[in-house]
Amino acid sequence: MTGEARAARRAIDAAEHSLNIATGTPPAWCSWMSHADLAIDTGRCLIDLGEPGPAHRQITQGIDLLPASRDKTRAVFLTYEAESLARQGEIDHAAATAQQALALARRIGATRCLRQITTLSSAFRLHCRVPGVADFLETVTSGA
Repeated sequence: MTGEARAARRAIDAAEHSLNIATGTPPAWCSWMSHADLAIDTGRCLIDLGEPGPAHRQITQGIDLLPASRDKTRAVFLTYEAESLARQGEIDHAAATAQQALALARRIGATRCLRQITTLSSAFRLHCRVPGVADFLETVTSGA
């Protein structure tokens, strides 16, 4: 593990500890942070650190904790999950998750997420024979 990875892990552990021991009303600058957000952000960091397995576990946990009222966030987080799955070589599962994120993002008009999915779709181009990939790529390019 690099020094950068160790520093990132320490920061993640400190944030998790602080969130777990917090009492009372949080300050306005961090009132949006929940256990779901922290799990997802941890997963996103782990993807960047090259740890897709642990990243996927964190992202899945975070998605499960999200309330239905946060569908825009859910679409972004599903995109992160698809990326972690693709990096683990679970291309069919990744394509299905990306398709789910795409459908949700289109339904609610989440343009940031739509851009993320379009960018992520390039990772699938070499896997057109894997079940679900061709359908996903067609859906991305068709805009339907």
